[in-house]
Amino acid sequence: MSAIGASMRSLVLVAILALAACGGGGSGEKPKGAAPAPRPPAVSVITIQQTGPAGAIRATGTLAFQQESILSFKVGGVIASISVDEGDTVRAGQTLASLNLTELSASLSESDSQLRTAEAQLTRTKTLFEKGFVAQARLDDAQLALDRARAARQSVGFNRSQGVIVAPAAGIVLRRRAEP
Repeated sequence: MSAIGASMRSLVLVAILALAACGGGGSGEKPKGAAPAPRPPAVSVITIQQTGPAGAIRATGTLAFQQESILSFKVGGVIASISVDEGDTVRAGQTLASLNLTELSASLSESDSQLRTAEAQLTRTKTLFEKGFVAQARLDDAQLALDRARAARQSVGFNRSQGVIVAPAAGIVLRRRAEP
């Protein structure tokens, strides 16, 4: 007889005995001579208390400042200078960096020139309108051109003012992501 055959016979015998033990007649009643159910084991409750100082806690995370300002230029350009480095302490209003303002200054000059031209054109058109040589539509167009020139001048002036980064508050420089 092989070892596998003997193992199978043992397994079948154990299964038959287990099924016979589960028998009980199917009526749900205990036989009259059956032993009472065993008592559950006794359980002890223990309260856990700290007996010494807590050990070190190791954790992973990111530390961040409570108030952090991320500063950048509004307009693109060539960085002329950066006067601070990581870790430097700065005061409110201190110049931190600036762009080469040549291109922005040229745009501002061009915008000023267009504004003066629009003002002069409106003045000439008003004079011609009062003499009856031009229509109201021409006068309205000259006024609209002046309004556009003023808006463009304001926009270019604002962009030029954004060519310098100034510290909005006192603090510490955390990162410097550019070089001149």
